[in-house]
Amino acid sequence: MQELSGHNCRILQNNDREQPDITELRAALQSNREAYAILRNYRKDGSLFWNEIYISPIRDKQGRITHYVGVQNDVTHRIEMEKALSKSEARMRSIFNNVSDGIIIIDHHGIIESLNPSFERLFGYSAEELIGHNINKLMPELDRSRHDSYLTNYLSGGKAKTIGIGCEVFGLRKDGSIFPMELGVSEFNVDQRHFFIGTAHDITERKQVEEALRDLSSHLETAREDERTRIAREIHDELGSLLTALKMDLSWLNKQLPADLSKCHEKATVMNRHLDDAIQTVRKIIENLRPSILDHLGLLAAIDWKVEEFRQQTGMQCVLTVPENNIVMDESRNIAIFRIMQEALTNIALHTKATKVTLDVETGANSLMMKITDDGCGMTKAQMHKHGKYGILGMHERARHFGGEVTIVSNPGKGTTLVLNMHLKSPEKGDCHD
Repeated sequence: MQELSGHNCRILQNNDREQPDITELRAALQSNREAYAILRNYRKDGSLFWNEIYISPIRDKQGRITHYVGVQNDVTHRIEMEKALSKSEARMRSIFNNVSDGIIIIDHHGIIESLNPSFERLFGYSAEELIGHNINKLMPELDRSRHDSYLTNYLSGGKAKTIGIGCEVFGLRKDGSIFPMELGVSEFNVDQRHFFIGTAHDITERKQVEEALRDLSSHLETAREDERTRIAREIHDELGSLLTALKMDLSWLNKQLPADLSKCHEKATVMNRHLDDAIQTVRKIIENLRPSILDHLGLLAAIDWKVEEFRQQTGMQCVLTVPENNIVMDESRNIAIFRIMQEALTNIALHTKATKVTLDVETGANSLMMKITDDGCGMTKAQMHKHGKYGILGMHERARHFGGEVTIVSNPGKGTTLVLNMHLKSPEKGDCHD
């Protein structure tokens, strides 16, 4: 204190006197009023510290200012923290403004609080046109009318599929165009207020590529089925007719043989059995290529026939549960479901060493669920996704083409369960809310 006593407080500023708050202090002194400032001051050793200072005039009985009292606080730590927070906020703001995905923040009422430039470009609105408006302004009509109830339900303890995960939805641009986007939503609280932050990514190009791939897949699958049908028809018409003619000729020839040629009659009988076996084999090939029962009696009858054939061929115990009423679907879906079941049973016969298979089919208003379970050796995830598992890939591909899904759960030594979920008819493209 003795080193400072009698000196002007400017000694604490060293040569750093061009500070805005110093001007404020001087103005306060000249106008005889209180003042507040934060200054860069320097210790005796030259080290910098931030000094928070309050000054207030002291007056005598006549009201004349005789002194000024100053209260100083070292606020270096606070200033450094504020600078660090400011830098952090600047970095976050830079990310917010420059990230390629659209980002939007809404409150618990669905009112838009903030959005980044990418979101403006994505929807064609300026921030001023959206802030203060409900987020449902950016939704097609079907989703718009439902959104508020979804948000209220979630906040009251319900669930929403979009929270915490990605979801494919549709957005409505300012020009009225609707586009597909991938939406991710998270939630956070600030000052006891509840907010949601959403990230939106335009997936129009990706969906176009996927649609092109699904169309190609559909074309290839249709071509395969058409080729199977053509081959089955040709085998039936050509080979089947030929074998039938041979059987008739052999029967005629056997009748013409004299009765005493016993060895010739025995040979004819053996040849007749071979012909019967050949005809039966041809029928099996035709049924595998294109089951006529699927076209004539429908999916459930075809499933029942295939399961019975599987039981006879493998000797496994088979339990089948199907709805009492037949399922009305288009031909392509019938074929896809049948082929998925056929592939699943083939895999069970070849790889699982199972002794029992259970197949359940359930239907809803516009849905079908087929569950196939075996008690075989099971498989690991690595085995399930092993390169070359084209049968499994084919099942997934067939289901995806119709908006369906195949789920396979398997563990070594605990068997395998395959579940197919598929719409009976194509649903409207919609949202992913509850």
